[in-house]
Amino acid sequence: MLFSIILPTYNRAKLLPIAIESVLKQTYENWELIIIDDGSTDNTKEILGQFGDPRIKYIYQHNQERSAARNRGIQEAEGEWICFLDSDDTFANDRLANWSSQLKQQDEKLALFYSELRLEKNFGFDYHFPQKDNDENVFEFLIRSHLFCQQVVGKKVVFSNNLFDPEISIGEDTELWIRIAEKYPIKALATGSYSLVHEHDDRSVNLKNKNSALLELKTLQKIFHSHIGSKIRKSIRSKVLANCYFNISKHYMYNAKKATAFKWVSKSLTLDWKSPQWKHRLYCLTMLLRGKIPSEYQ
Repeated sequence: MLFSIILPTYNRAKLLPIAIESVLKQTYENWELIIIDDGSTDNTKEILGQFGDPRIKYIYQHNQERSAARNRGIQEAEGEWICFLDSDDTFANDRLANWSSQLKQQDEKLALFYSELRLEKNFGFDYHFPQKDNDENVFEFLIRSHLFCQQVVGKKVVFSNNLFDPEISIGEDTELWIRIAEKYPIKALATGSYSLVHEHDDRSVNLKNKNSALLELKTLQKIFHSHIGSKIRKSIRSKVLANCYFNISKHYMYNAKKATAFKWVSKSLTLDWKSPQWKHRLYCLTMLLRGKIPSEYQ
């Protein structure tokens, strides 16, 4: 069982060695690591020269964003199984061993499998291992759960026939899982090992520095306007969009743009009054109405 680990990177020379080391430390050794350098202008190539393991493959391409980079990795992969690692994240040492053991026990091999992921947050960890409700269809599960690339694994054929949309830069993973779910099952593996997403200021979804939620909104609109949209209940669509609206407002609050933040908080509250976060959103709205930024966003 050969794993192809696809790692896209762009100007992450300082962080990349930690991700690579987490692969080199795997207790399961039958893998290849395909690093797609998406047009880095830093010393990424020189840093990679420090690693002499023949299982590491380095491919440079002109900058095309991470969806195109992952697609290049899929096309270059020689493994039976494909998984993903971002250049600022890590695998637990037994990640591949755990996957190998569990995948051998699966009767149905053509599926998108996922397992536990941990998010580094406030000097601790948030555990991300969503489960599908019994009466929930798979498309609703995927749109509300957000499975990260780092927590999925599947046969190469599953990905070769279903590539990332190169026009999407945020939410591209959810959009792909939904397309895959039309053809293959989505199955949870038992917990026991994990991928770790590290928190830092340069993350692509950092709302302080980047309005990533606005890009996510475009992805959600594309999904909801497709034929899949009709398979997702209006109440679920509203909840997901309201969460996205509020995340957009966070970016503007962080950057002291009170009027624009007020607009997006209002849209969030109007769309979903039943959210568990409605009191916090109402508080933010009230503070913005007074011309103030809530303290947690200053």
